[in-house]
Formats: sequence, C-alpha cells, structure tokens
Amino acid sequence: MNICTRLTSFLVLIVLVLMVSACRPRIVIGPEQTFTMDVPSPASSNVTNVALEMVVPQGALALAGGAEGLIEGAITYNAAEYEPQMTNGGGALLIRQTAPRPKLVFVSVQNNLINQWDLRLGDAPMNFEIRLDSGDHTVEFADSLPTNLNVNVNASMGNLELISAPGLAAQVILGEKSNPEVKSYGDWTQNGSIYETGSGSAALTITVNMTLGTLTLDNK
Repeated sequence: MNICTRLTSFLVLIVLVLMVSACRPRIVIGPEQTFTMDVPSPASSNVTNVALEMVVPQGALALAGGAEGLIEGAITYNAAEYEPQMTNGGGALLIRQTAPRPKLVFVSVQNNLINQWDLRLGDAPMNFEIRLDSGDHTVEFADSLPTNLNVNVNASMGNLELISAPGLAAQVILGEKSNPEVKSYGDWTQNGSIYETGSGSAALTITVNMTLGTLTLDNK
C-alpha cells in the first residue's frame, strides 16, 4: 500500500468518525424526578446479592453507610427514559436504570442531564456490584461505609472516576482483562495492578473490570 492510499484511508476514517459523532442521539430532558428506596434488611442472615445497573451513558453515584435496613436513598434524574426499576427477592436486589436503545448506539454526553444516585448501605452482609455502560461515570465512597466492604465495578469503555473519602483506607484492584489508562490524584500508591490509599488494612476493596478508557482515582 503506497503513501497516497494510506493517507486516503486515514482521511476516510476521520470523516466517518466525525459523521458518527455528529449523528449521536441525544436524551430528551424533562422535569426533575426522584426515585426513592428503603429496602429493609433480610429476615435471615444470608448474604444478599446487591447490583446497581446504570446502563446509561452518564451518571454519578455516591455511596455512604448509616442505613437502618439493607439500602436506602434516592435517584434524581430528569430524563423519562432513565426511570429506575427495582426488583427484590430470592436473595438478590437489583436497582436498574437502562436507556431503551440498542447497546451499540453511543449517546452524546449532555451537561444539562441529571442522573445522581445517593445511596446509603446498612450493615447486613451483601455482595455488592456496580454495572456501568460506556460513557462518563463517577462513583464516590464515603468513610461511613460498612467496614470491609467489597465492591465489584464492571464497566465497558469510557471515563470512570472513583473518589474515596480523605483518610479512607481503600484498595483498587484491576481485573485480569482490564486495560484502562489509570490516572491518580492524592496519596494513591501503585503496586502492579493494585492501587492503595489511606493507612492500615483496607476497609474498602474495589475490583474494577474495565475494557478500555480512562480510570481516574482521587481522594478529595
């Protein structure tokens, strides 16, 4: 392949990328709404599988402790198609928010879109998972979270920011097939695929499975 052919192929690729970006659908913004939840602790001492599924292109999640039951809090949003759904039973709790469009369709990030999850966890035993779609997402962890909480974050591509409270002893582990670009701010230290902040043994362990994109670690 000669230089002219390579240059032509490159220019065609650039044009196609620009066309796809320009044609990205946008979410219809509506009135601000709030979805509240107050899930009691299970009657038995069995472990509950808790999953938060944010299969939408942008959103922010703030996790804290102090709930009297299993989980409580609110999701604030201003797009009707972002209305959350919750199912609870058989030892599993799923809080799901998904946009009704083909998964391969990329949606433009919109500055006026509100999608804020503010949740508090109780002390009942649980397996905790966060599922994110491609896009821009932020997850913030407060120092009031239950001790020795293990969180699995399964993301696709895009930008993911994980923020731990100052002084919280936290550990982030990259899964075997994870290949994001990692940026860290604050007192994070790295040892291979493990990132740590705070002193002493980790009170919070986060395992990140992220195919591509940028993973930002902060503690502000």
